[in-house]
Amino acid sequence: MQPSSTTSPLTDVGTGGPDADNPTLGQGTCRYLLDHQHRRDPYDMLRELRETEPVHRSDAGTWIISDHQLVLDAIRDDRLSRGAAGYETAETLFEAGPAVDLFRGRLVNSDGPTHARRRKLVNRSFTPMAVERWRPFIEETVDSLIDAIEPMGTADLIPTFCYPVPERVICGMLGVPYADHELIEEWTQVLNNRSVTGVDDEQQRRRAARALIAFGDYVSGIVEERRQEPDDGLVSQLIAASAEGSSLDQTELVAMIVEMIGGGHDTTANTIANGVATLLDRPKQHRQLVDHPELIENAVEEILRYRSPVQMSLNRLATEDVEYGGVIIPAGSFVVLALAGANRDPAFLSEPEEFDVTRDGADNRHLSFGFGPHHCLGASLARTEVRVALSRLFTRLPDLRLTCDPGELPYRQSALITAPAELPVSW
Repeated sequence: MQPSSTTSPLTDVGTGGPDADNPTLGQGTCRYLLDHQHRRDPYDMLRELRETEPVHRSDAGTWIISDHQLVLDAIRDDRLSRGAAGYETAETLFEAGPAVDLFRGRLVNSDGPTHARRRKLVNRSFTPMAVERWRPFIEETVDSLIDAIEPMGTADLIPTFCYPVPERVICGMLGVPYADHELIEEWTQVLNNRSVTGVDDEQQRRRAARALIAFGDYVSGIVEERRQEPDDGLVSQLIAASAEGSSLDQTELVAMIVEMIGGGHDTTANTIANGVATLLDRPKQHRQLVDHPELIENAVEEILRYRSPVQMSLNRLATEDVEYGGVIIPAGSFVVLALAGANRDPAFLSEPEEFDVTRDGADNRHLSFGFGPHHCLGASLARTEVRVALSRLFTRLPDLRLTCDPGELPYRQSALITAPAELPVSW
């Protein structure tokens, strides 16, 4: 199945920029998304999409679905293929060569039996029960990071807390040296910005390919070390499973580990950052959580819903004509799902524009982790990390406060990822 356009999804992000003068939705969906103000607050645009055109064709021809029920239906629809989208977009995102094969070998870029086979190998390591065994390590990690910053009285939490928590945890689980975290973070940032936004530019294609190849070579080296000297980490477990006839070839093995390292820290770090920023901007809600730590589970679900770290899903490819909300999406079209917009749909939740740490988590059926076969593999791990990180941080530093106006916080330069780039605080 060939896509109806040779451009990659959301290519129209290149039509605007941070210096755009108050762009409107009519001037281009993704020009609007790239405006600096909407990096921090995309919700007016997402609400406009949901209310006026819940199945919207963007400037580049990519379709954006934003109604909660329609998004849920699309997630369940086998005719909207992640595998086909991953295969088709690989050569538009990366310079031709080994990077394309690695990208296509990722778990998230597969469907059906291939996806089930790959996922089966790692599912048991990320169940709630399996994650619970890592809780002492997560708590120790969080406490050690707070120990390091507490005497300082002030810090930027992005590099000192939000990123190190999930980086240390996923490296510990996999058996990957944490000392290499800066390299890992650099590769992940390049790849996330590239594979999400997909600007069609030859220089960007080369840069992304170099990053993915370097990341793959690094992981290949780890794999060879673990073949010679196995440990208790997940890399050794995957090697053992592959040796026992799981049909996981070398490219798939490396691609899956690259995916787990990258996916295992970036969005979790963004969620921790969003949680701190959102709560410190609402002193009453912050104090309520400090005084009632038993609210932490509901609070984390509310953070995930209210400030979804990823605004849009990864793209899907329509393998045949599909109809949503009375609109025909032609076969070969790329489709993305506005998760952040769906999470604020009043049709599924009362007062969705209000942030409330007491909101019942059982009723908060947000879609930040997706749903169905492609439901985020690390959802249980991410929830545990964010709960521990925020509860420990607010308990030990109850007077935590931002040292700048919340409206002045710089945000990541991404059309689709909403999270602070800096988080200056004092206590």
